[in-house]
Amino acid sequence: MDEKTRTVRADFDHLALLSDSGWEQNGHYDKFLLKYVTQQCENALEIGCGLGDFSRQLARRAKRVLALDLSPNMIRLAKECSAQFSNLDFQIAEAMAYDFPTAFFDCIVSIATIHHLPPEKIIAKMKNAAWKSERGGPYVPTPIVYGDCLYSCTDKGVLTCFNAKTGEQIYQQRINEQGFGLSASPVAGNGSLYFASEDGEVYVIKAGPKYELLAINPMNEAMMATPAISNNMLIIRGQHHVFGIAESKSNGLQH
Repeated sequence: MDEKTRTVRADFDHLALLSDSGWEQNGHYDKFLLKYVTQQCENALEIGCGLGDFSRQLARRAKRVLALDLSPNMIRLAKECSAQFSNLDFQIAEAMAYDFPTAFFDCIVSIATIHHLPPEKIIAKMKNAAWKSERGGPYVPTPIVYGDCLYSCTDKGVLTCFNAKTGEQIYQQRINEQGFGLSASPVAGNGSLYFASEDGEVYVIKAGPKYELLAINPMNEAMMATPAISNNMLIIRGQHHVFGIAESKSNGLQH
């Protein structure tokens, strides 16, 4: 451990002892970050966990959480406050020297540590520790996690389904053999995925590990905005109109 790292450790060891006086300047980030942690998270990593406040929140969502901090005092106090979390593993560790498993973590968080480390090197380590796909990524539409799968669709309508936990590709399928333009991100509900295309059609795909095109619904005008779902209604903005599609008591879902 070099002199700079020893100095940082000593500083954070001292800060840990101030915990009784309410030293928590980073707590206001917690709710914002938790919005991006999926309920299907298998393995989560926090670098620079401090007293473990956010680590414990992660442990309520993820099956396993590895929380690292350079400060022995921080880890000691974090463990004392976390005895009820059997899925939470606190370790004293220097992030740059830690041997992270490759493509293992579904979620990696660092609230107040990255700026203390060489940014290019630590970000490269974090990327290597999380699963990723080099192909099948979208240019404009945002991927979506629904159930146990992550769905990513290119702007030309090629849909790739991944296991959200492991990153394993389950299938890749062109939704329409003739191709179509896609700028809107997909939405999901009632076991289906909805893709609103620039060509004026809404494609309904069955959610799950097997590809199945359930319906193609012509709206007869271009759609570039992402649809919304509210109170069991699918709301779609077209070039000239806003469409609301909801369940009819007599006829079921009207596409």
